Amino acid sequence: MKKKDKLDEFNFKNHAENMTTIIKYVMEYFNNYLNPEAYDYEKIKIEQTAIKIEQEIGSTFPKSKNFVVEYYKKCKARIDRILKSWLKDLKYFQLFYCTEDYVNVVNGFCDSAKMRGTGIEQYKDKLIILVQEIKENETEKPSRLTRGRGC
Repeated sequence: MKKKDKLDEFNFKNHAENMTTIIKYVMEYFNNYLNPEAYDYEKIKIEQTAIKIEQEIGSTFPKSKNFVVEYYKKCKARIDRILKSWLKDLKYFQLFYCTEDYVNVVNGFCDSAKMRGTGIEQYKDKLIILVQEIKENETEKPSRLTRGRGC
């Protein structure tokens, strides 16, 4: 456009005219070439947050990473944080070790007042895996006791 109109931006005598012309170019570009309906800023923001979540939990929850990200995209909520918060109030969580324990935890979580009516029940199998990963990361591993001489 600048070449077509033979605009010389270095001619300071016509500085005001040049600025007006440039502003017209920008306005024309936005009005004619960009489709605002194609750019959904909310979608872009959710996608950027999903990428950050994936990077943040990638090594912590490798089996549940995709579930957490997809749940965020669908419900705009971090299910891993919600579940962790709920588990903090659960007595004896560190002692759970079998699948039945995890199933009972997930059933209790799905029936909790906070999650009732959200449709979380459809993700029970994925939540069981997430609970197992949370427990693995939150529970201290027993250390090996080494015997010293004279013990």
